[in-house]
Amino acid sequence: MTTRLTADQIGYMKFAIGGTGAIAVGLAVWFLNSLRPVLDEELCIVDQAPLGHSVLVADISETEDAITLPGLIRDAARDLPQYHRLSVYRIADLTETPTNEELAQGLWPLVRVFSACNPGRGDEVNWLVVGARYAEKRYQQMFAAPLDIVIRETAERAGSQTSPVLSALSQVPHVQHFGATVSARSLLVRSDFLQHTPPRYTQYAPDIRDLDYALERIGVGVPDFGGISVRIDFVRRVKAKDRQTSAHRDFWAEYFARANVPEPFGHSDNTDARLAVAAP
Repeated sequence: MTTRLTADQIGYMKFAIGGTGAIAVGLAVWFLNSLRPVLDEELCIVDQAPLGHSVLVADISETEDAITLPGLIRDAARDLPQYHRLSVYRIADLTETPTNEELAQGLWPLVRVFSACNPGRGDEVNWLVVGARYAEKRYQQMFAAPLDIVIRETAERAGSQTSPVLSALSQVPHVQHFGATVSARSLLVRSDFLQHTPPRYTQYAPDIRDLDYALERIGVGVPDFGGISVRIDFVRRVKAKDRQTSAHRDFWAEYFARANVPEPFGHSDNTDARLAVAAP
């Protein structure tokens, strides 16, 4: 026996099927939106510690640092995974007068000049969640462009009368979002490691004395970098070859050994003469 559906019944079925389809589409859209992280003004996932944090500390005490610094920062940004934070700090000249903003950071003479997360480039994002063209535009406008401004402004400051390396490094454990709750922490320090803070202590003196003497004179301790992947970019200055002696190297080797950094100078050992020919 064949049952014929009335026009009203057929209309109802079409409505029900259409409604079910709309609900399914709505649920799919809701599900995809739920996968899209909500980012704050620093492009980091809201209410969540960064997946990783790369901190770069730059010593810009010599004018030639203006040449090498841009490439160093751009390399760090290029290698930064999506949703990981990059923070760039400079070591300030103690003859500067810190701004209110710099004082508010609470890390003087370590000064933050940039800090943001990589929101993901067009080829990094999940296209089901974020459009590739939108992601690339967001990356360029909100991450890469501000970073380029910082690179230029920081490079223009190169050259200083003092170099408080010990004081700056002692502040690294207090960097925001750089605690043990962050699973992947890395630190890159680029410096000639020539502490120069007269009259308290300077490594331009004929006798640099030992580490404990320097720490006491400056009034700082050795930080604990345990659990942090540390890379030291030890820049040898051609004009300071009489200062960067074996005693100077041993001084800093002891410093980083106390800071729980094994083989601190195993990554690189550059001279400014060779680095100065690199393109900015």
